[in-house]
Amino acid sequence: VSWGKHTPAHYKWDHSTEKAKEINKTNILPVVTIRHPYDWMTSMCHNNYEARWPHQSKCPHLADMNPLTRKPKLVPVNVKIRELVVHKSLAHLWNDWYEEYYDPPSHEPPYPLLMVRFEDIIFHTKATTQQICECAGGILRPN
Repeated sequence: VSWGKHTPAHYKWDHSTEKAKEINKTNILPVVTIRHPYDWMTSMCHNNYEARWPHQSKCPHLADMNPLTRKPKLVPVNVKIRELVVHKSLAHLWNDWYEEYYDPPSHEPPYPLLMVRFEDIIFHTKATTQQICECAGGILRPN
């Protein structure tokens, strides 16, 4: 997308990559791949991008157990792209990230998008890609 591959959805209207500054954003159909939450969290353990939370000794490290109360305490995740955003946990970051696409803030104009399971692209590449192309008004090339 023109606002950046690893950039939150709410940046759509006020941010562009260098190569995409002249693109009309209303002409873009975002195709968002959504990965299974546990697989995504495991991946974040290896490449955490701008997310910061203690996970060196165990990962994904969603919560710590309080030894006195025997109740879990969520481990917050800090993400700084422009401004610092604190998520309740890594699982909350996953939810918050995709919710921006699924349910954008009311002050932003709605826009069409496709959400595609990452696993469908991996395990059913041709059929999934063909459906995406057809949805966008294109056709899948034979090679």
